[in-house]
Amino acid sequence: INAFRHFGGVPAELLFDNMKTAYVYSVGNGRWEVNTKMAAFAAHYGFIPRRCRAYRLKTKGKVEREVRYIRTSFLPSVGSDLTVVPTARLNELVGLWMERFDRRVIREFRQTRMERFADETSKFKLVPEQNFEYRLPEPLAVSREGKVTCQTNRYSMPATQKLTLKLDGKFVRTLTLATAGMKKTIDDPQDRKEHLDA
Repeated sequence: INAFRHFGGVPAELLFDNMKTAYVYSVGNGRWEVNTKMAAFAAHYGFIPRRCRAYRLKTKGKVEREVRYIRTSFLPSVGSDLTVVPTARLNELVGLWMERFDRRVIREFRQTRMERFADETSKFKLVPEQNFEYRLPEPLAVSREGKVTCQTNRYSMPATQKLTLKLDGKFVRTLTLATAGMKKTIDDPQDRKEHLDA
């Protein structure tokens, strides 16, 4: 999401290494399939996830080459001990290095990386206003006493409010969770009054 914002749009396709957060192997179907959550994420942002084929230079090599290039080209200019360089300074240095690197003309294309990138960005899709909801919903049932249980703690809910958990930005209540496993009951005095009145 931060990358989409940084680059100012969403590309048509994203190339992924063989990581479980992107692709999983389905034994039943005998093939690699897009992780369910990745498929939802891709649908929300409007891109097609593509999987790198192992040992193929045009895909797998393309992903891994960037890391090696930074390790061999940029990191030696910083010094041998990165722990003494503050993160803010490291980010500043890598930004300056990338500017110099991006101004170089690529012989095969007779263009700089920035010129090629400008052509690419014209094809980007807009980043949706609403972020993808990455948290998994947790079903909760309201008891007769008007409480919900989460991680062994019980929390009161309003009597007049029907509780339907939906990830659409509507909240019944925002709760500060107690430490998991404490078996506490957190009662709101207003909820207690509403339940008594009901």
